Amino acid sequence: MVWFIDTSSLVTLAADDALRAAVERELGHQRRALLDVVVDELEFLAAGNSDARDLAEAALEQLAWLGEPVDTTDMTDSQHVLAIQEVVRGGRPLKHEREHWAESMIMSMAGRLTMVRPQILTEDYGARVESLNHGLTPFSVHKLLSIMVKSGKLDASDAVAYADSLKAAGRGQDYTAQDFMTGRLRRVGHP
Repeated sequence: MVWFIDTSSLVTLAADDALRAAVERELGHQRRALLDVVVDELEFLAAGNSDARDLAEAALEQLAWLGEPVDTTDMTDSQHVLAIQEVVRGGRPLKHEREHWAESMIMSMAGRLTMVRPQILTEDYGARVESLNHGLTPFSVHKLLSIMVKSGKLDASDAVAYADSLKAAGRGQDYTAQDFMTGRLRRVGHP
């Protein structure tokens, strides 16, 4: 198994240090891949005027747990990535040319993996839906929290506190302990 961590999830994790630490503990013993295009998008967001600028800056300072970024320069056909990006954007205009690019690159790469089971942590709903067509198992941060609660690795009250923190940062909705215990979460995420 290998986890691909995308830009939107790193921005979300930057909203709460305790949440990020909990996710690091959960995924820390598993293989993880941080792509250079994710770092590029974080740098772009941190340099811009988007509502995610401060969180992108924080996320850039918190990447050590993911290891060195993988150079994707020659890893996949850019036309194939562009076609996936087109599907993920779902006819909506791109906020910037890098929007959905990292997720699309992850999908392009994952579709060729045969020896490992690829998973993606992404807050982008469109990317989670499309990733299923590329051999990825998608998770939002909230869904990962629910799995941690159901497996006994996280108390439901802690998951609710994290969700409240993300809601305050504009990165999520209200969730109850019952939501996390059952896994019945409404559409979650914020790209």
